[in-house]
Amino acid sequence: MTFSRADGARNPSNDDDMVAVDAGAVCRPRFLTAIAAFPLIAPLLPPTPMTLPLDIRVYGMHCEHCVAAVSAALRAVPTVVDVAVQLEPGLVHVEGDAPRLALEQAIESAGYSLTPAAISPHQPVSAATANELIKAQADAANIVSGVALRITGMTCAACVATVEKSLNAVPGVNTATVNFADESAWVEGAVDSVDLTNAVRRAGYAATLIKALDADVDDTQAPAQRLLRAAVALGVGFVLMAADMIDGSALMTAGRSSALIVGTLCLAVMIYSGGHFYRGAWAALKRGTSTMDSLIASGTGAAWLYSMLIALLPATFAHGGGHSYFDSALIILGFVNLGQGLELRARRRTSRAIRALLDLTPAHAVRVSGSDEVSVPLAQVQVGDWLRVRAGERVPVDGVVVDGVSDVDEAMLTGEPMPVIKRAADSVTGGTVNGAGSLLIQAQHVGNTTALARIVALVRRAQNA
Repeated sequence: MTFSRADGARNPSNDDDMVAVDAGAVCRPRFLTAIAAFPLIAPLLPPTPMTLPLDIRVYGMHCEHCVAAVSAALRAVPTVVDVAVQLEPGLVHVEGDAPRLALEQAIESAGYSLTPAAISPHQPVSAATANELIKAQADAANIVSGVALRITGMTCAACVATVEKSLNAVPGVNTATVNFADESAWVEGAVDSVDLTNAVRRAGYAATLIKALDADVDDTQAPAQRLLRAAVALGVGFVLMAADMIDGSALMTAGRSSALIVGTLCLAVMIYSGGHFYRGAWAALKRGTSTMDSLIASGTGAAWLYSMLIALLPATFAHGGGHSYFDSALIILGFVNLGQGLELRARRRTSRAIRALLDLTPAHAVRVSGSDEVSVPLAQVQVGDWLRVRAGERVPVDGVVVDGVSDVDEAMLTGEPMPVIKRAADSVTGGTVNGAGSLLIQAQHVGNTTALARIVALVRRAQNA
């Protein structure tokens, strides 16, 4: 049995204008709409509740916890059948018979807003409120307070142990981890960075504070210098070794003047190629410790001294002379320098990932003050500042959109190739790329508290693991 629509203007044979009285074939609202067209039946029908799905815009959601809270609040409303919450772009899809007013009240009772926050760029947040916001979000992200240090002068595992011992001895330090390959240290605890650097200096090494958004020291000349020292030492050493293989007694029979010339030449090469080893050994000796520098210095120094003695004073040895070890001293220095040069080169490669992350942050930001827009260095941006992000620019810091609509490429953070639409009250992350629109944002995280800075800190900590 079928009923045609009441207007009669359409062809009853059209399937779209025919409604079958079959609960399994049509929904209740369409069926009631069809039979309500008959004057005698319409007064007997109960009022039809709204069962069409609703889409509601919600402001203030920033994470999956917010999504769960909104979803739970809406599901608690009677007659709600299903809820789908989209974090981006902040839309809620509700199916059921609940009125829209009840749904909106549930969202507001959960602590979220139905309209963008009314914020004026002429009334930035106070410093106390900003600090509380940073602390609360840091606690929520479970960020451990720590200090990163750049350590120079370490040559072996004994140096690492010495630096760690000196750092752990500073009052207030919970744990200290030193990474020999990265020449860095990560210290956790409530302690002043000045006390840490002084402790490292007293141990005989140099230390500087590393800020999260500071680029790693990229001394590209250091590997080349080590490799050059290795080449000089190995070149002279192999020449002496070849001469010794041809005639092992040539140096002994050439006379004291020739031996003095060869010994002086070797000493000059040892100072050039291994001077840093001897300085490190002397510093360790003054501290009453020993390092790899001590081993290298004692070994090569003994080889050179013995060779000079048997060349200049052969009569002092019962066998009337002996084999010289000038070549051995130089080859040892050459191979050690070669290994350290290759290690430094590999270390520079491992730091490229951090430098690539740091390059995502712009060097300057456009600060909005009243009707003025001034470009300032990123280090001068404070929490609560209002910043203009023009089309195609990178977002300088983490913040919230106050005005404007634009698509933002967040691939550096999420890996998602499709840009995300950002409107008022939406959060933006420093390092992401603004699209075609212009955004006015309020800074919420600056410096070491931004998401990008925390990622860099985690990468550095992972290198220390």
